[in-house]
Amino acid sequence: MAFLDLTGQKYGRLTVIERAENTPNGQVRWLCQCDCMGPNSLVIVRANDLRTGKTKSCGCLHDGHPKHGGCGTHLYNSYCNMMDRCYKENDIGYHNYGGRGIGVCDEWNNNFPAFREWADQNNYDENAGLTIDRIDVNGNYCPENCRFATRKEQANNRRTCIMINYNSETHSLKEWCEILNLPYMLIQNRYTRCGWSFEQAISTPLPAHYYE
Repeated sequence: MAFLDLTGQKYGRLTVIERAENTPNGQVRWLCQCDCMGPNSLVIVRANDLRTGKTKSCGCLHDGHPKHGGCGTHLYNSYCNMMDRCYKENDIGYHNYGGRGIGVCDEWNNNFPAFREWADQNNYDENAGLTIDRIDVNGNYCPENCRFATRKEQANNRRTCIMINYNSETHSLKEWCEILNLPYMLIQNRYTRCGWSFEQAISTPLPAHYYE
């Protein structure tokens, strides 16, 4: 008898991963991942319980809220996005993270409370608009390699970012342009496309229309 393939479907906080072994009386069951990413967030659920809404989580829900208290917070969203980038092949950012072999340390993997404890110990501010950033962009997500940064700081830490040492200081090309009050697109064109040295790119007078 054919069965409905639920792989990839979302029911409450559960995302269906793959088919699991049927119950002894032949009922179809599925392995599911709960959004809480807790230590017991992988659960096997009967297909009927998923479709009827009888089972909506791994058991972390209590009066409609996860027991870890993170649902809806910026920190919890950052955690879920981190896990998705590293382990969900259909995530838009997977090829830059999990696809490059970047993962999440055992301490944080499927353990949001441990991640939140680290965040609290590192003065995380829920209202500051910070996101998690890896210090070494080729390294894993772990306490030794992570910090919270603004979006601007993250942009300056991308693999594609051009870092330049000048006068014994190192900044990204964009930061140097801000420091020296120079137009970024022009300096970038001189440095990357025309092959000028950084000093030549910043010291050569700007075209007349920049002064108008």
